[in-house]
Amino acid sequence: MTSVVSRFDRYPYMLALVLATHISFSAAAQAAKPALTIQATYPEGDTGTMHFAETLTLSIGAARPLRVPGSFLPIPGPSFRLSDGRFLLLGWSSTGSGMQSMHALLVGDRAGVMTLFDHLIYDTDRPHAALLVRAGPDGSVWIGVPEPSSDFLHNEDEWSLQYGLSHKRHLLIGAIRKLSFETVISRSDDVFYAPPTKATPRTARVAWVHVTKAGFRFALR
Repeated sequence: MTSVVSRFDRYPYMLALVLATHISFSAAAQAAKPALTIQATYPEGDTGTMHFAETLTLSIGAARPLRVPGSFLPIPGPSFRLSDGRFLLLGWSSTGSGMQSMHALLVGDRAGVMTLFDHLIYDTDRPHAALLVRAGPDGSVWIGVPEPSSDFLHNEDEWSLQYGLSHKRHLLIGAIRKLSFETVISRSDDVFYAPPTKATPRTARVAWVHVTKAGFRFALR
C-alpha cells in the first residue's frame, strides 16, 4: 500500500480552495486551530477505470482519529473549516463502467473523538460528476447537487443519492429528479469540484444541501 498524508488532495490538479471570504477567522485564530489531517492508502498496481482509496483516516489535533468505514472509499479532495470547528471534506471514487461517486463528509472533534457526522454520496455518470460548494454571509455552507440531464443518462438505474447516518436516505433517479433544483447564478467565490478532469463549471441547476449541525439537509418538492 502507499500512504499519503495531505490536508487537501492526493492529486495536484484537483481544485483545493478555502472559502476564506465567507468563513472568516483572523490569522491568529486560524493558526491556533488544529487542521484536518488526512491519511489514505491506495491499491497497488493498475486498477483500470476503478479509482478509490482502500483506507481513509481523519484526525484533528489530539482527538482520537477516525478510520472512515466502508469499501471503495473516496480519494480525498479539498476540505473546508466550518464556523463551528467541524470540517467538510470532498472526495470522489469510481467503480468503473463510466460511473463515478461524489462524496461529501462532515467530520469533527466530539469530546476528543474524531466523528463522522454525515456522509453524502452522489452516484452519477462521469459527465454529471460534480459538486458545488458555496458559503453564505452568515457562515452557513451549502452544497449544490447537479440536476440530471433530461436527455439520455448512462446507466440510469445505477444513479443514487445517499445521506443521513442516523436516518439514512437513499434516493434513486426518480426521487432525485423530484428534488428542488434551481438555476445557479455563479459567484466568484464558488468552489466547483469536478475531479479528476478539473472541468470548468458546467452546472446550470442544482439542488442545495444545507450543512447543518445535525448533518446534511434538503427538502423534496
